[in-house]
Amino acid sequence: MNKRFIRQVFSDKNYQGNTAFSWLCKSKSEFEDTQFLQQIAKDNKLSATAFILLKDQSLNSYHIRWFSPLQEIQFCGHATLAVADVILTDLTTNLTKLYLYYAGNEIKVVKTKSNNYSMHLTRINLVPGLLSCSLMKLFDAKITNVKQTHAEDGYLIIQLNDKASIANFDLKSNEYSKLTKRALIITAQEKSEPQQLYFRYFAPQYGVKEDPATGSAASVLAEFWQLPLNKIFDCVQLSEKKAFYQVSRTTEHVNIWATVTRVD
Repeated sequence: MNKRFIRQVFSDKNYQGNTAFSWLCKSKSEFEDTQFLQQIAKDNKLSATAFILLKDQSLNSYHIRWFSPLQEIQFCGHATLAVADVILTDLTTNLTKLYLYYAGNEIKVVKTKSNNYSMHLTRINLVPGLLSCSLMKLFDAKITNVKQTHAEDGYLIIQLNDKASIANFDLKSNEYSKLTKRALIITAQEKSEPQQLYFRYFAPQYGVKEDPATGSAASVLAEFWQLPLNKIFDCVQLSEKKAFYQVSRTTEHVNIWATVTRVD
């Protein structure tokens, strides 16, 4: 059986999304061999490779890890959806639901129809963010709100005025990387499009200045904008390739709806 699969995620109409590799591990020793997995991810030369190991066949559950070409990733949304399509299309064609486990966390993914999935993530907490004078000097834009996660290697999320401000934003990567370990999400809404969230994602300190399609941003955006429960919003990532998915918030989860396309 093939061990490597390629998928395009968060692509829709004019949105290219992002590509991810999925690798099926045959044993626990392979799955736990960090050096081997890192080399596979490096050879793939894509932003993310997801590695899975069967946990419980009766429950259709798997362990999962994610790697960039440079290092292991805490969580990767688009690679998780890529894995889900591989499992529910190539490995278990009679099922529509699976569970993925990492670091004590559970992700539920449901196939809603051909090439379309919903992913259920645990909600996160954000706290007010205070930018240092050094960070403020890096942002040549009008900032209207700042929040962050508790973890120092988590997220910094900044609200700008409008869609144009997001599209025109640039980041001085080297300077930013010296000042913080946090990934940066910039976001805005337009008054004429109240159910549309615009954003971009930067994490230059982890090897790539800007990620073209970022599923992990969904939980952050949902909490930052305090989305009304059970109401669906469009998320448009204004990277060069652009990406699209939908998001909603429940009392316990953030749900993502996305398209996954076979590449291989």
